[in-house]
Amino acid sequence: SSFLSESVTKNPQWLEQLGRGGDMHRVLMAEEYETRLRQLIGWENEQAPSALELARFRREQVLRIVIRDVLGLGTLSDVTEELSNLADAILDLSYRRIRASLAAIHGEPVFNGEPAQFSVIALGKLGGRELNYSSDIDLMFIYEGGGETDGPHVISNREFFKKIANSYTE
Repeated sequence: SSFLSESVTKNPQWLEQLGRGGDMHRVLMAEEYETRLRQLIGWENEQAPSALELARFRREQVLRIVIRDVLGLGTLSDVTEELSNLADAILDLSYRRIRASLAAIHGEPVFNGEPAQFSVIALGKLGGRELNYSSDIDLMFIYEGGGETDGPHVISNREFFKKIANSYTE
């Protein structure tokens, strides 16, 4: 495929790394992908990863999944699970870092004297753990309720969580 040839041509070291990892015969969990992503962007880096960093990471990991798929080293359910795990890892790390960067400016959102909760709900193929190579990711965002942040630059909880959702989908 053009995806494989372009990825390998631009990044031949990715093929070398595939053989060394010892994980071509198993499904990687979201936590393992998140560890790899943290290694790529730096453990100590608390900023949200750039779209370019995320795209590069995703492309490298999808190459591994595609090769497993083509070589018959995983079933269809293995492939869709692994693509879903990869998406979960990228989404989770991105969310936590976006929230932390906003909290550093505005403080934590508070609802009824407690930290306000925010949830990201995966719908569609990701929600069903059936993500494929060309699936869009459908997300729904909900937050606990009104209130405002407790930091130096106070904003409403609505605005705080709207900023998270906008940054997240970018």
